[in-house]
Amino acid sequence: MSRKFYILILFVCILPQLSYTQPAKDSLQLLIETAPTDSARAIYHNQLAGVLFYENVDSALYHAVRAQKIAQATGMAAEEAQAHYAAAVLYSVKGNREEQLFHLGKSLQLARQIKDSTKIHSVIVEQALILIDNGRMAEALQRLQQSLDYTHYGGEDLLYSLYYIAALHFEMGNDSLGLAYEQRVVSLLDELNQPLLHTRILIQTGRSMIDASQWAKAESRLQKGLEMATRQGSNNSIALALQGLAEINMHYGHYEQADNQLEQSLELCLQDDFKPVQLTVILTQLKLMIETQQYRRALQYYQAYYPGVASFRHSNDQRLLLWSCLKTIYRENRKLKPAFEAQDSILFYQTLQLAEEEQKAVASQESEYQLKLEKDQRDALALETQKQELAISERQTLLIILTAVFMLVAVVAALFFTLTNLTGKRYERKLKQSIAWDTAELRKVNQRLKDVQLRLESFFRIAATQLKAPLQSIRQELAYAEPRQLRDEQNQAKEYHLFLEKGVQQMEKLIEGIQAFADVHNKTLNTESINLAEATEDIFSEAATRFPDKKTSLKLETPLPVINGPGELIRAVLAHLIPNAIHFTPGDNVTVLVGYRKTPEVHEIWVKDYGSGIEPEFQERIFDLFYRLQDRGQSQNPGIGLPLSQKLAQQMNGALRVKSAPGMGSTFTLSVPVQ
Repeated sequence: MSRKFYILILFVCILPQLSYTQPAKDSLQLLIETAPTDSARAIYHNQLAGVLFYENVDSALYHAVRAQKIAQATGMAAEEAQAHYAAAVLYSVKGNREEQLFHLGKSLQLARQIKDSTKIHSVIVEQALILIDNGRMAEALQRLQQSLDYTHYGGEDLLYSLYYIAALHFEMGNDSLGLAYEQRVVSLLDELNQPLLHTRILIQTGRSMIDASQWAKAESRLQKGLEMATRQGSNNSIALALQGLAEINMHYGHYEQADNQLEQSLELCLQDDFKPVQLTVILTQLKLMIETQQYRRALQYYQAYYPGVASFRHSNDQRLLLWSCLKTIYRENRKLKPAFEAQDSILFYQTLQLAEEEQKAVASQESEYQLKLEKDQRDALALETQKQELAISERQTLLIILTAVFMLVAVVAALFFTLTNLTGKRYERKLKQSIAWDTAELRKVNQRLKDVQLRLESFFRIAATQLKAPLQSIRQELAYAEPRQLRDEQNQAKEYHLFLEKGVQQMEKLIEGIQAFADVHNKTLNTESINLAEATEDIFSEAATRFPDKKTSLKLETPLPVINGPGELIRAVLAHLIPNAIHFTPGDNVTVLVGYRKTPEVHEIWVKDYGSGIEPEFQERIFDLFYRLQDRGQSQNPGIGLPLSQKLAQQMNGALRVKSAPGMGSTFTLSVPVQ
C-alpha cells in the first residue's frame, strides 16, 4: 500500500466537503469583506482555505494564515487551532515538513488548552501520517492507538482511527489484525447510519485491497460503493470507485471496459476539479494505453490532460510511474530526446525511491529501538511511580494512624482533665482537712517525742548524778585504804582491791558518756574558724598518752585547711574517732591517717586506721548505744563513743559513715555542711 492511499483518504474523508464552484468562492470572499466582526472574518477565512485547497494551495495557505492571525488577536482559540491545522495540511502538500510540524504543534497545544478532543484527534492522525511517510510504521501505529483516547463519543473520529489502524496493519503484513479492525469499521458504519461516509469507506477499503492484490474482495466492495455513491450523487466517490474498478479490469485484461470507466471517472473529476483523483485517473489511463499499445493516443492524452494537474504534488511512486509511461510513449513515437530525458528522470526517482526505502528501513529500526527504549523507560517510571505511590500511601496511612492516635489522646486528656477538675474540687477540701489533721497529729507526736527525749535526758542526768555519789564514796574508801595493810593481807584481797578500782573507773567513764549523750541536744551550733591541722594534732597528741605501750604516728593524707563550722562539735567527734583508731589497731606500731575533701555542699573529714576491720553485718550496729564488738571483759570501752559521734554529726546537720572490710582497716568519714 502506497502513500497515495493515505493522501486520498485524507482529502476525501477528513477535509470539509464544500461546494467548489466559483459562486461559492465569490460568496465567501464577499462575506470576508463585509463581516461585521473579526471573529466572523476568521471563520470565513478558514472556510475559504478549505475551498481553495483543491485548486490553489498557495491561496488556501494565505487564507489559513489570515484566519490564524485574526483568531489569535481576538482570542478565538478554536478557530486558531483550526487555522493552524489547515496550514499544516497545506504545508504537507507543499512538502515543507518543518512548517507542517510547527503548525501541528501549535494546533495541538491550542486544542489541549480548550480541550477540543476532535481537533486533538485530527492532529494526532496527521502526525501518524507523517510517521508513515517516514517509514516509521510502529510509531505511527502507536500514535493511532493513542488517537483512540480522544474519540470519547464514537462517530467519525473513532471510525477514521480504526480505519487507519486497519490499513496500517494490512501494509505491515498483519492481515488478521487488519481484518479485525476492518470488521470494527464496518460495525461502526452500521451504527452511525451515515450512508455517505459508509460509501467512502467502502470505496477506500476496496482500493486498499487492490494494493493487497485481493481482486475479488476489492471488486465486490467497489461495486457496492459505486452503487451507493450513484444513489447519493457524490461525484468524487463515483470517480474513485470507477478508477478502482478500471484497475481491476486491467488486471483481468478487460481493457475496453477499463477505458470506459476511466473516461467516466475523468469526466466527473473535471466537473468538480478534483485534482487528486484526476492525477490518479490520468496515470492509470496512460498505463492502460501503453498496455494496449496506443502510443500516439497516449501522447495526445498526456498533452491534453496532464498540464491541468502538473502543479499538484506527486508522490515518488506517481513520479516514477509517470516517467516510465513517458519513456515508453516518447520512444514509440520516435521522440528520442524526450525519451532519454524520461530515462534520466526514471533513474533519478528510482534513486530517490531507493534512498527513501533505505531511510524508511533505518527509521523503522530506529523506531523499534526507540519504542523499546521508551517502553523500558515507561516500565521503569511506572515501577518508580508505584514505589512512590506505595511510600506515599504508607506515609498517609501512618499519618492517619498518628492523627487518630493524637485525637484519641487529646479526647482522653480532655476527659481526664474534665474529670480531674470535677473531682479535684470535691477532694480538695477533704485533702486539706486530712493534711490539717495529719499536721496536728504530727505536731502532737513530735511534742510527745520531745517530751520523751527530755524525760530520757533528764533520766540520764539523774541516773548519772545518783551513780556518782556511791562511786565517790567507794573511791574515797579505796584511797584511804592503808597500803601497808594491803601488803600484809593475802594476794586475794589485793586483787579484789584492784578489781574494784578498775570497776570504778569503768563506771566513771560510763557515767561521763551518758552525761555527754544526754547533753548533745543542748549543744549550740556556734560557727567559728577551726584549724583542722592544729585540732587534729592536739587531739592525736592527747590520745597517744592514753596508750603508752604503743608507738603511734599521725599521717595527713591531704592538707587540712582552716574551715568555718561548729568547731566544738567537730573536735568532739574527732576526739572519739582518733582514740578509737589507735585502740582498735593491733600491734605496737600504730599509724592513723587523716584526710580532707571539699565539695560544693559539704566538708568531708576522714580518719583511717589499719586495724582488723569490721564485718559487714556489724557496720550498722556499731552506732547503737552500748554496743561493743569486743567482749566486755576484754575492753574498757563503754560503747557510747560512736553513737555519741553520730548524734553530734546529726546535730550539725551532717552525717557519720564507715567503710571497712575484715583485715583491711576502717575509715570513718564525717560530713559537715558548708556554711
